[in-house]
Amino acid sequence: MLTVLIFLPALCVWTGFGLLYLVPIKRTTLNAATAIFLSLVSGVLLLGWVATVATELGVFRGEAIVVLGILVGAAGAWQARQHGLKVQLERTPHLEAAFLLALIGLMSALYFRPHEFIFGGADAGVYINLGATISRSGGLILDNPDLAALPPDDIDLLFRPQPPNQLPRYYHLPGFYIADDNASQITPQFYPLHPVWLAVAYGLRGLAGSLNLTPLWGLLGVLAVYFAVREAFGRARLAALAAGLLAITSTQIWFARYSTSETLTQFLLFAGLYGLARHARTREAWAAVLAGVALGQVMLVRIDMYFLLAVPLIYAAYLRLRRQLDRRYWLFAGPLLALTAHSLIHAVWQSWPYFYNTYFSGLKPPIPIPILIGGAIVAVVAFLALDRWVAARENTGGRSDWAARVEPWWRTALTLAAIGLVLLAAYAYFIRPLSADPTKQSNYWYADSTIPDVEPLNMVRLGWYLSPLGLLLSVIGCALLVRERTSERTWALLGVGLFFTLLYTYKTYNNPHHIYVMRRYVPAVFPMLALGAAYALDRLADWNPIGRVSAIGLSIIMITLLIDAGRVSNAQIDYAGGLDQYRAFSAQIPPDAIVLFDDRGVVGVTALFGTPLAYLDGHTVLDMQEDQLDAERLGALVKGWLTAGRTVMIVSGPQASNQLCARWQCRPSGAMRFEWPQLESSYEHFPATVVHPIYNLELATVEAAR
Repeated sequence: MLTVLIFLPALCVWTGFGLLYLVPIKRTTLNAATAIFLSLVSGVLLLGWVATVATELGVFRGEAIVVLGILVGAAGAWQARQHGLKVQLERTPHLEAAFLLALIGLMSALYFRPHEFIFGGADAGVYINLGATISRSGGLILDNPDLAALPPDDIDLLFRPQPPNQLPRYYHLPGFYIADDNASQITPQFYPLHPVWLAVAYGLRGLAGSLNLTPLWGLLGVLAVYFAVREAFGRARLAALAAGLLAITSTQIWFARYSTSETLTQFLLFAGLYGLARHARTREAWAAVLAGVALGQVMLVRIDMYFLLAVPLIYAAYLRLRRQLDRRYWLFAGPLLALTAHSLIHAVWQSWPYFYNTYFSGLKPPIPIPILIGGAIVAVVAFLALDRWVAARENTGGRSDWAARVEPWWRTALTLAAIGLVLLAAYAYFIRPLSADPTKQSNYWYADSTIPDVEPLNMVRLGWYLSPLGLLLSVIGCALLVRERTSERTWALLGVGLFFTLLYTYKTYNNPHHIYVMRRYVPAVFPMLALGAAYALDRLADWNPIGRVSAIGLSIIMITLLIDAGRVSNAQIDYAGGLDQYRAFSAQIPPDAIVLFDDRGVVGVTALFGTPLAYLDGHTVLDMQEDQLDAERLGALVKGWLTAGRTVMIVSGPQASNQLCARWQCRPSGAMRFEWPQLESSYEHFPATVVHPIYNLELATVEAAR
């Protein structure tokens, strides 16, 4: 834990410190806490991007990334010694410093208890395995010569086919596609930045490093929310309350322990929003660049964040109307667009199946495409008309007063938007749930199951985690923020937060079982709702002495309710003991073994245990497709492996077909029982029960034909 909690942030701070002195920025003044945060963000951005490019080129080395960070810091320190400090440090107020230290201590205690999810079948385990593979191989695109030797006609015996509308035809194990024209080429499912950072952590401390990386991103994400809110609204008390509420929300704690990409996304997103807010206040060039790079890197983490391209478009329109659109705009938009291009190049180059299946395989946008196109045309025409009107006012000498004339209309529009937000929330909480029909099922191909119609309940289920009181305060606060605090400094933070809140409250675009589906809300929605609740309490506290007492009382009640909502999940470590059990299991398998899994489960023991065998330990793992097995063809494959001197092992699950051992002599080689605690998955109710799934596996070594 300490390697990730102390060494990795220290390396990034040192790298970022050096970077600030190696790039041409003007002298600036920051308090000490902000300077450390800025250095850390800069180091993360530089090292993460370099590591990603190295991985795409197949030359990643974790130790090289560490050396690069040390050298950049050293070069910057030498530059600072030669030419003086560019950053003038101010003392951080004692109360703020004490709060930040206490918050970091609290989050360290809560977050650094990661779930031991090294298994396959779900995104968290796939990410862990992919990070380990990158650390070992140096690249994303993997090659397995044993798969290359498989006859093309036998592919259907050993790989699960995908639906006809998806690419490619087969996958090796969940999250790892095999190329149609080359079975040895394996393409991972996800975008690269998160697994690349997992590879860095794996290189530093093995699986312990990988598992403890997401808690670090969860901690840094909350800190990024704090600095972004403080910069955007200029109120340390508001920022502290928002960050404090977010830090103890059960979903933030859960997903800080769960090795998916949401907490890294949250950190980069709010680091970028911090930079944009600071640039709006100070016009400092470095802040614009920071915003562009951080928001751009979000699109190297997640495939669903291209909505952020609206930010530079809206910003350009605003600056144009203010007649302030000049080359400085590109300090922000240039890096963002360049990294977006990098993301799209990566999609075509090394993540094409993932990109195609996400955007071209039946995705239904929340608004029909013709309406979206029509809305875009109307928006462009309206902007051009407004721009012409502004130009006409300038030509008649009215440049100084046109904004003042528009101001009342703008304030009216904001008031109407705030009212609309409250009405939408009321509809989503009280009326829309009436349309839910849990008996209505939709097909879920991946698990060969069905999903109930529960999306209309999304707003109610947000209240499971925030409490109804917290949700009410959030809605009131968000409406007040829109009406009272929309400005050049705050618009991006409010716009991004509210957009994703509306989008994912409408539909999660995921398997909506809890607590898993709440990952959709981690990057932007829960921070936005925490900010809304904090603003409602902050405004109440400023009202009068009675309001101050009421705000304190409501804060205590809300904190109590947040703690109560996490009474089960916060104490739970999923898969606890699973890592040691897996090591005992993998020790029974020889290094050169061909491992055949025999189990009829669609996403069962093969996905769970075959994934780490293949991608943590480097075994050749094959999933026998029991409904497609041809005994003669499979026997020929086994005979070829044995003739080549390879060990062939069979791992049989609870639904084994035992077809192979009916024709071949199989020597029992061991058994393994897996059992661990796991939070229940539920479509119908708040998850509050810990279950203990059991998996019994039998191992056998194939010796000769009968």
